[in-house]
Amino acid sequence: YLQELSRYCYVTPTSYLELLGIFSKLINLKKEELEAARKRTKTGLTKLLNTQEDVAKMQAELETMKPMLEEATKDTEVTMIQIDKDSVVAEQTRETVQQEESSASVMAEECKSIADDAQRDLNEALPALDAALKSLKSLNKND
Repeated sequence: YLQELSRYCYVTPTSYLELLGIFSKLINLKKEELEAARKRTKTGLTKLLNTQEDVAKMQAELETMKPMLEEATKDTEVTMIQIDKDSVVAEQTRETVQQEESSASVMAEECKSIADDAQRDLNEALPALDAALKSLKSLNKND
């Protein structure tokens, strides 16, 4: 300090006590930072250990369930084969139903045309029937 600024630096009791106070605050701040870092590290390590235990349990469960999973896979494959067979049968049934439906609609059209013809003939015959009934009523025993 003397060489750079050509001034003397005097350490007074007040400045020394101030230096000690600042040093004490700095030490406390660093202690708190280290304590927080230690807590974070401890918490992280605890979580890692817990996770490791959970993974070990899950692996044990997986090993226990592996035969069941394989059996379920086989059952699923058998079911898929059965569904494929049923789909073929359903497709054949659908085609048969469509053929029957088309033949039934043709027959329904034929029946409708026959019914229309019969209704037309009935409409023509009803006036003649009415006339015959009137003439029958007008007849008496003497005629």
